[in-house]
Amino acid sequence: MSASKSRYVSVCQQALTLLAVAAVLAPAANVVSLDISHSPEVAPTMPIAAGPGDEAPVESAPVESTVEEVALTATQDAVPAEPTAPEATGSPESPEPSATPEAPDAQRAPAPESEQPTGEPTQEPTQEPTQEPTAPATTDADGLALPGVTTELLSDPQPVTGFGAVGVTWDPATPVAGDAITFLVRTATDGTWSDWETMPYEAEEEEAATAAENADAGSGEEADARPGTELVFVGEVDEAQVQVTAPGGLPADLTVAVIDPGTSDVVEEAPEYAAPDATADPSATTTEGEGDSADTSAAPADDTIALQAAASGVSQPSIYSRAQWGADEGMRDGSPRYAAVKGAVIHHTVNANNYTADQVPGIIRGIYAYHVKSQGWSDIGYNFLVDKFGRLWEGRYGGITKAVRGAHISAYNDYTFGISAIGNYETAQPTQVMLNSIAHLIAWKLKIHGIDATSTQSFGGDRYPAIIGHRDGGQTACPGKYLYAKLGWIRTEAKRIQTSGGSTSPTPAPTPGSNASRPAITKSNLIGNDRPDLVFRQADGRVWILPTGGLNAYGARIAVGTFPGAQGVTISPDLTGDGRQDMVVVDSRGHALLYPGTAEAGKFGSPRSISPGMFKGTENLIGVGDLDGDGKNDLIARFKATGQTILYRGNGNGKFSAVSIARDWRAYQLFTVIGDVTGDGVRDIIAKDTSGKMWVLPTGVRRNGNERQFVVGTRKSVPGDFSAVAAMGGWGDVNADGRPDLLLRLTSGSLYLMPYNGGNARFGPTRGPLSGGGKFREISSAGNLKGSSASDLLGRIGDTVYIVPHAGTVDHYAAKATNIVVPNGTAVFNVGDWNKDGKGDIVTRAPDGALSLWRGDGKGQFAPGVALGSGFGSVTKLRFVGDVTGDGLPDFYGRDAAGKPTIFPGNGATGFKAPLSASKAMDEFWYFRGSDLSAYDLVTATASLTGKTTTDIVLRHKASGILRLLQFDAAGRVITNRTIAEPSKGITSLG
Repeated sequence: MSASKSRYVSVCQQALTLLAVAAVLAPAANVVSLDISHSPEVAPTMPIAAGPGDEAPVESAPVESTVEEVALTATQDAVPAEPTAPEATGSPESPEPSATPEAPDAQRAPAPESEQPTGEPTQEPTQEPTQEPTAPATTDADGLALPGVTTELLSDPQPVTGFGAVGVTWDPATPVAGDAITFLVRTATDGTWSDWETMPYEAEEEEAATAAENADAGSGEEADARPGTELVFVGEVDEAQVQVTAPGGLPADLTVAVIDPGTSDVVEEAPEYAAPDATADPSATTTEGEGDSADTSAAPADDTIALQAAASGVSQPSIYSRAQWGADEGMRDGSPRYAAVKGAVIHHTVNANNYTADQVPGIIRGIYAYHVKSQGWSDIGYNFLVDKFGRLWEGRYGGITKAVRGAHISAYNDYTFGISAIGNYETAQPTQVMLNSIAHLIAWKLKIHGIDATSTQSFGGDRYPAIIGHRDGGQTACPGKYLYAKLGWIRTEAKRIQTSGGSTSPTPAPTPGSNASRPAITKSNLIGNDRPDLVFRQADGRVWILPTGGLNAYGARIAVGTFPGAQGVTISPDLTGDGRQDMVVVDSRGHALLYPGTAEAGKFGSPRSISPGMFKGTENLIGVGDLDGDGKNDLIARFKATGQTILYRGNGNGKFSAVSIARDWRAYQLFTVIGDVTGDGVRDIIAKDTSGKMWVLPTGVRRNGNERQFVVGTRKSVPGDFSAVAAMGGWGDVNADGRPDLLLRLTSGSLYLMPYNGGNARFGPTRGPLSGGGKFREISSAGNLKGSSASDLLGRIGDTVYIVPHAGTVDHYAAKATNIVVPNGTAVFNVGDWNKDGKGDIVTRAPDGALSLWRGDGKGQFAPGVALGSGFGSVTKLRFVGDVTGDGLPDFYGRDAAGKPTIFPGNGATGFKAPLSASKAMDEFWYFRGSDLSAYDLVTATASLTGKTTTDIVLRHKASGILRLLQFDAAGRVITNRTIAEPSKGITSLG
């Protein structure tokens, strides 16, 4: 082994041993406690998804859904009684510094009587409906009084259990046009009410139940099926309340239905109607009789139609059965009826899009219960449902291959089957995996019945494309504008599936010959810019892209000026009304001066006097933005001698009035404001106490007579040891995830970023060290000052103040789902431009060792996988290594069946050339002999994240899911070792 390689391996051994012990390599030991103290509670950019072909949480037995119905019979109070919120308690770990909204008369700032409070520690549920009804006429054309009509009703708050849902039904004898009535719903959680939201009602749905279904002899539907709103899924909340408004008068017998989907006994199962093995006899794909039981006599006489799709090359997609969503078969009424399938109609369920994979069975049960128990239908209306994870679910009873008549589109139920996408696609884009599943289902189902996916059909005399949206056949927005816009793609893709095929190619046995010593990855971007991307597979089979962004970094500092002996220096959002950031300096005499920002980036104008004495004796001066909710930006500072802390309320013209917010905050060594970190929409104070603990102090405003008082709520602890933090600050989003971030300067001078992870005072593990650090006495930020659009810093070293411009780069951007879904046990590799078409590609390895190439479009989506090579089942430690043979084509590395290091040279889209023996050095690059890697379960090589010529390594910490980056110099020494991402623990492959 060469001397340089020996040094490289030695350093790697040392570095990775440290990783296993402390999960960090840093310039000072005090950094260790920062990184290991902040394991992410949530992985914001790595959502756990569910795939269409793998095991998923399903019900082990039928589940009884409960429907509570409440009649709306009289006008009720417009605002419900306030639910009681639980009383917050502080942490007993260390004494909390005293705080009070009271202030000495000389420092109190009475608010104008016209001002209204903008924040409260506890929000009161007093929001009014957002839609104001038009009052009905009270006299006729001759001026005679009309009889009174009820135009508005409000339900009492109704308790909600489980992943609850709410709907409203009424007497079918009083039909109402869709534009003549408005339904609103709101929910309460922990005493706080949401905004009012519209409950969709589409009159065409009423026809589906009453006009079409009730006309069916023997269909089991009752003649008095009730019209109603769409079912609105309110989720896991405490209470729900409904308001109904109809200017022309309300229909009779209005009833609110609150549905509990029931208690689940969940197991992990594959779909009951699994996709057939591609190598099996086509006759094995028949699903004859599934779900039919005693109803088989109602099926068409020629049951051989179940074989047509398989015989013609369209395989059945995997479909979860009614039993797997917990259908209570005793609830439905009567036997299924069969008609014809000449087309497909696509719907959406209109519920929120933030549901989880294991909530889907309950959502379907809620729809089922509402359709049957509240609206009086015989069964759930849809033939199939599909969730955002791409999983297909059997809907109406009667057999998935049969022409079961549904209740989904009024007059066309006799000619079409219905599939409903779970979610609201008027407000959100459908996922690609959902679209893929819809296209596959429709291609298969139409092929069974001999229908071309791109044909035009006659539905009872009306001619339509074979695949339509609900809105094509009724006055409705369903399936939402974003899903409706995908109909053209769905038709084309369904046709492609009805006519497509595939092939494979073998891989020859290895032969000796390569001198490659280390990966040589230079291009690995799959989406957007030319930065490398990482790919990962979730446990559910979904493949995602994590685009990197060059790493968070700051550039060379730029001197602003020198201020000998200044008591405080800070940057603040606009204090003068000109829209620019301003700098405030409290000089050695205590005289506060404002330096207004200018049109020239990073420059400030001549100082203006704020006050000759208001700030005298203060320290820890910080710009906090609009903390009191009056639309003007403010400052905070603390009197050094007493610890009294003051909010300096800005008037928008560079002047301030003082209000005391705490009697004595000397127990807090540092405090700052970076934005809202409790999720209540109000900025919060972050403080570090003298013992090294970090706290979040929620803020708000309350009214006392004609006065608005700023208040500080019960503090919340941030886990970790922050003893090494010497300065902290920041403003807004630094790492491009849409949330505010905290910057920490350690006693060593190193600069770290601690991202806010969303929710209630949750922060992720620290990132860094970042370039641009230094022994700043204080740091602050108020957005972009110079250079890129990212937020810059203002810091002071000694008496000199500097701008530290952000480089405009970030560790990574939000992960993006691809359209690739692969079976359990499959590995994924980012192989860059494998086939030399100028766009990045992905290769997957199936559990049997077969490799498939997925050709990218440069935008994060991929053509269907094609066979690239087989025979890799016996190859261990398979890695993508870039072009190590020098032929311009990327290669793979692994250990063959005999355990020998081997290069598998790529040959573009045609597969591989003859394998070559790899050098011992290549083997050592990956395995770091003597190092303890037990804490790390995934490792991949990538092109340099910062544009260097060397290859980087990314490792996944199996306990926390954190990704760490190792970078090397030319001699093989580790020069970077830092956290770069907080992915989900559900990742099973990284490439």
